[in-house]
Amino acid sequence: MRILALVILSGLLPYFLSAQQGTVKGKLSDSSSHSLSNATISVLQKKDSSLVGYTISDVNGFFELKNISIGDYQLFVSFTGYEVYKRSFSISAAKRIADLGTIIMQPEYKTLTGVVISDASPVRMSGDTISFKANAFNSKRDATVEDVLKKIPGVQVQKDGTIRAMGEQVQKVYVDGKEFFGNDPKIATKNLTANMVDQIQVFDDMSEQARFTKVDDGSRTKSINIKLKKDKRKGDFGRAAIGLGSDSRYEGNFSVNHFRGDQRISFVGSANNTNKTSYTFTDVSSQGGSSVSNGGASGMANASGGSSGGVNRPLSAGVNFNDTWGPKIDFRGSYFYTDNSNVLEQDKFRRNTFPGDSASETNTYSNIIHGNRTHRINARWEYTIDSMNSILYTANFSKQQYKGVTADTSVTFSDGIDKYIATEVRTNKHDDRDGINYSGELLYRRKFKRTGRTFTMGWRNSPTGSDSKGYNISPVTAYKKNGSIASFIDLNQKSFQENESGNNTISASYTEPIDRNKLFEINYAFAASNTISDKKTYDFNSGSGKYDQLNSQLTNYFDYSNSSNRAGVNFRQQLKKINYQVGLGYQVSNLENRSVALSTGKDTTIHQRFTNLFPTANINYAITRSKNIKIYYRGRTNAPNVNQLQDVPDVSNPLLIKTGNPSLKQEFINNININYNSFALASQRFFSASLSVNYTGNKIVNSIDSLNPVTIIYKPENMNGSVNISGSSSLNFPVNNIKGLNLNFTNMMYLSRDANLLYKQKNFTSTFQFDQSAGINYEKDKFDVGVSGGVIYNVIAYGVEEGSNTKYFNQSYSADFTYRLKNHFYFLTDLDYYINSGRSAGYNENAFLWNLSFAKKFLETNNGEIKLTVYDILNQNNGINRIIGENYFEDVKSNVVPRFFMLTVSYNFNRMGSNKP
Repeated sequence: MRILALVILSGLLPYFLSAQQGTVKGKLSDSSSHSLSNATISVLQKKDSSLVGYTISDVNGFFELKNISIGDYQLFVSFTGYEVYKRSFSISAAKRIADLGTIIMQPEYKTLTGVVISDASPVRMSGDTISFKANAFNSKRDATVEDVLKKIPGVQVQKDGTIRAMGEQVQKVYVDGKEFFGNDPKIATKNLTANMVDQIQVFDDMSEQARFTKVDDGSRTKSINIKLKKDKRKGDFGRAAIGLGSDSRYEGNFSVNHFRGDQRISFVGSANNTNKTSYTFTDVSSQGGSSVSNGGASGMANASGGSSGGVNRPLSAGVNFNDTWGPKIDFRGSYFYTDNSNVLEQDKFRRNTFPGDSASETNTYSNIIHGNRTHRINARWEYTIDSMNSILYTANFSKQQYKGVTADTSVTFSDGIDKYIATEVRTNKHDDRDGINYSGELLYRRKFKRTGRTFTMGWRNSPTGSDSKGYNISPVTAYKKNGSIASFIDLNQKSFQENESGNNTISASYTEPIDRNKLFEINYAFAASNTISDKKTYDFNSGSGKYDQLNSQLTNYFDYSNSSNRAGVNFRQQLKKINYQVGLGYQVSNLENRSVALSTGKDTTIHQRFTNLFPTANINYAITRSKNIKIYYRGRTNAPNVNQLQDVPDVSNPLLIKTGNPSLKQEFINNININYNSFALASQRFFSASLSVNYTGNKIVNSIDSLNPVTIIYKPENMNGSVNISGSSSLNFPVNNIKGLNLNFTNMMYLSRDANLLYKQKNFTSTFQFDQSAGINYEKDKFDVGVSGGVIYNVIAYGVEEGSNTKYFNQSYSADFTYRLKNHFYFLTDLDYYINSGRSAGYNENAFLWNLSFAKKFLETNNGEIKLTVYDILNQNNGINRIIGENYFEDVKSNVVPRFFMLTVSYNFNRMGSNKP
């Protein structure tokens, strides 16, 4: 804490030592002496036209802008319906107040020759979109888009690069409205530089059909669009870096971009063994097995930038291509290859509670080595037949290979009246999986002469397939209270599983304008899916030395199909300040699953039929031009997947067996979202708040029971009563009398009531999590400093076993400091202090992570840099995590990258229009 205090003082000291600042003020009126309020006043540096500050006039037309350093400036006044007013003024030591008196604004706007005037406001709101001026949140010459996002109010960037905006995870990042390497947000934010960016826009993205018809179909995802500066859309730019360090550490990355208007080609690549990941990993070859919910989890990111434990060796390379071929064809495509290996060592402590005040405690040591190789291809073709008709085709393909080896040892103690060793398990597993996934959509769109009248027809198709094989050698020893052996199970099996699935949806939509601002839509969709899972398990035959004894209990053929017909109507109206939409859908679904069990010889087919109504509503109210509120409601169904339906046991963990339930019903999910945003231009204060409520009927939950004194079985069941409530708020504002100082506060709250069955008793696990964080950013010509802190309070309460209720804290405090020395030398340091409390013995370790760098810019343009970095100077990095379940908690400690040194050389090149930041 002393170090953090010193960092804060070092940032504030220049303010107290310097008083070389002044004020510009005046009054605005028209030619009739009427005051003009809400006009935008911008002050720019005279030498380079860089923005210094801005404000708006009050109800009497007065304006005042303080904390302006000594120098020469230009003042611009813009107001709708009037010419832009321009005037020069100066602030000097002798005259620190520039009183411009009354400024008479002239009607009939005319563009000033050679001057481009834009709205200087750092935040603008328009409908569902919030736009942030990039230069208002960045001062570093070589910053990335990710660096800017960290300073934008309402946006959080995790250590692994995951982005959350207004409380929701960002699923897509666009560049000038076009996809950049498909659906992976990290590639754009880590490879594009901030000096190219004009605006960062946060919005709720919709499907291609919804964008065309202007009717919300419920497919909203939080997304970001990076809008480039106009003079940065033609040219070449990129970056390359290579680093070598102690303990054989290395890292390297490159980014090469060729932009020519609509034609854009980008190459990216990276490799390291320091736990830095620049892409998102998606598993497309998951082997299956019943779904087991682990509840919420909170963990600590390690110092080198990863959020998961272990030592990773990620390798990636890819190419992105966008172009427009003539007036009719627009194409976007990308290919991305990833190869990641991970060595993970973990110590785990798990406590299970059971009815009757009994419990078990399990200590586990695991050593896991696994690797993933993935090829991803994304493409989008748009063909404009004529001004009224167009065809759109999108395709996403991925192929994955996974190999993993696990070795762990678990000792379980029975903690009842007497405490004794109950079981000991030594597990060796080998997994080998291959998967292929494809999804495509063909969409025909037609406009009519009457504005608002449209017709669309689409076909979505997504076949997938995976093959897996694995070995599981897990001898299980059970003990009596006196320490003698009660039983011994020599589990030694080899399994094969093939999964194939296909999904097809045919849909159509017709919109008809009723009036100038009213729209009616009717839609229909037919969907059909089929999944086949064929699993075979063989026991080891000691006589033949082969896996040739078919295990009938663990062998099963499962065929699952789901078809539905859905029709719906929507009504939308656009008013001056309010636009709203209401709709209703009706769906008939048919579920059929066929199970062939080798153990019984039965061929069983279960038919289920469901009818549902789907109400929808949303409203967007623009209270003022800088305040709005949005409310959404949607009801939807969620069908059980094949892993939840297939009733064949998964014994990969012999003490925790999972199986399916072919009688599961659909879930019905009700969701309400409320979002409020406000920006005050005069005070530059931004505030956002969101609330989300989910209630799930017939939710698929876990039923937990015992097969024997040492073995627990999980089976999915339907149960009512599950509710999730989450809320967040963010406040960001500058300190008026300290130029460059910004404060931000973020609150997040999560409350859930999850239903489950615990030994045939209804149990509700309630989770409450409150997250309070605050941050300070202070920027001057010579240095930047940021300080932040956060506390997360967690409360877990169980309905059946109240004695297992638990409370614990996560605390994190961070600071980063950059100082620009003479001759292009830089000093950089960042500190993170993590406090873990309320956990099991041995898992309450705190960590003080301190990284330190010295850098030197070189070459005539300062595009080269050499940097020496020490990561985790105090060597305190650790990876501690807590997992909460229906009747258990589990504390996990994982290996991480320890202290190391790294010498890095990098080079940036930019031949884009103007190279000014």
